[in-house]
Amino acid sequence: MSQGESIYITTPVFYPNDKPHLGHAFTVVLADCLKRYYSSLGYKCWMSVGTDEHGEKIFKAAESKGIPVEEFIDGNVSKFKELWNDLGIKYDRFMRTSDNAHKQLVRKIFEQFENTNQIYVDEWKGWYCTSCEEGYSYRSISKTAVCKLGHALSIKNERTFFLRVVPFKAWLMKEYQERDLLIYPSHYKKEMINNFINDLDDLSITRGNVDWGIKVPDREDQTIYVWFDALIGYLSALHYGNFGKGAANSQHFHVFWESPGRKVIHIIGKEICRFHSIYWPIMLKNLNLELFDTLLVHGWLLMNNDKMSKSKQNVIDPVQVINDFSREALRFYLSKFNFLVDNQVSMREIQVVYNSYLANTFGNLISRFYGIVSKKFDLQVPDDVNIEEFIEIDQLNIQIGMFLDKEYEEYVEQLSPYLIVEKVFDLFRTAGKLIEKNKAWELPSDSNLLKSLMHVIYKLLCVGTWSLSPILIDSYPEIFDVLNVSHKKANLEYLKKDRLYSKKTINPLNKVFFPRITISEYE
Repeated sequence: MSQGESIYITTPVFYPNDKPHLGHAFTVVLADCLKRYYSSLGYKCWMSVGTDEHGEKIFKAAESKGIPVEEFIDGNVSKFKELWNDLGIKYDRFMRTSDNAHKQLVRKIFEQFENTNQIYVDEWKGWYCTSCEEGYSYRSISKTAVCKLGHALSIKNERTFFLRVVPFKAWLMKEYQERDLLIYPSHYKKEMINNFINDLDDLSITRGNVDWGIKVPDREDQTIYVWFDALIGYLSALHYGNFGKGAANSQHFHVFWESPGRKVIHIIGKEICRFHSIYWPIMLKNLNLELFDTLLVHGWLLMNNDKMSKSKQNVIDPVQVINDFSREALRFYLSKFNFLVDNQVSMREIQVVYNSYLANTFGNLISRFYGIVSKKFDLQVPDDVNIEEFIEIDQLNIQIGMFLDKEYEEYVEQLSPYLIVEKVFDLFRTAGKLIEKNKAWELPSDSNLLKSLMHVIYKLLCVGTWSLSPILIDSYPEIFDVLNVSHKKANLEYLKKDRLYSKKTINPLNKVFFPRITISEYE
């Protein structure tokens, strides 16, 4: 990469109709880790999160609680902010669709589309899911009258504004073909083509019976559809349009959306792929703006083979996970998921993963390394070594070098923190097996094998700890203090230099990193 290249990473703006659950945390932790990983490669990064606060779903949720809608929303928004703070999320902008600057931008874009004949008025008939705020044509829904998530549908028949979508079908197909990573993984591209684009309809973008939302300019009887509203949030988060207090910061839009070499990465759950992969590109084209680079679509978190959902009350409270384990335990658990597929989750599994990976593998390797180096070498890391003399130790050292020279950056560019986790823990496990196989604790201090093994494990702990630092944000500087390495100076090039690992004296270990946690109810 060229120094100074910029990356804009977004999460969806979530519905604050309840407190956040583990599914929300999954998306945001993934985004936060990617931001930190890209930053480690020298990219200039900006990350936005936020809340989608309009529409019938929000209004009904507040009504059911007997709370004024603004008060209801503010209360839940504060819970989202508190959770992101508790998880150490380094977002740059928390965008609320109730922000005045955002509402002004939505109205401006609506008027612009109307003035350029991209919007027209017609009769809309079809099914509507209030829970998903998503409409379906009659032909796309079976007689069961439920949406893809199992929510009940109602019939809508009203006069609304439509966004012209059908004329862009050929253009959209061309973009799909020419941009490999526009939708990632690519099978969602095929799903969009087969399920929606082949029978594409224009999109109804207003509602006539919804009071809570942004009104159409000069038409108080029409409210702008929440999805048209929410997608524009990705622009208002960068102060596009020069509205409100953020107008002075509108250079962020130039840097993170318009500048040469920039990357825009939207991270979403697969249930909202349709809006982001079809309507959002068309809206951007109508605005004469560059498309995003990648729509990263992650799978669902499942409990008992069913999607985690507030409406089904089958959710895990991330605050409980943080209280029972730690924020690092939760960040690690979510980061090790292969996001390309659905993943089963449970409190028991969180405990198993924490103990297996962090306590038994990483924490144990730190303790065993420290115990041997402090006892045999008086805290001096051996460096008068001939690693090539010992095949298995040499192979481990070669793998560490390959990871630094090639794989780390490849995994980041593949948007896959879980591959970094897998690789680092494979190396940790290999190191642990070498300690066991050679009974390192029994070898004399003048053993060349022991010296070589401890030298390579020291290097591995430095590289592995740094590579996990976007995830383990609290332990990373503490472990580096023990290893006597500056966490502020550490970067990819720094870790490639052999002199970092020579003539080192480690510092006293005054705590157990990642102690085992056993909570009986999760056994």
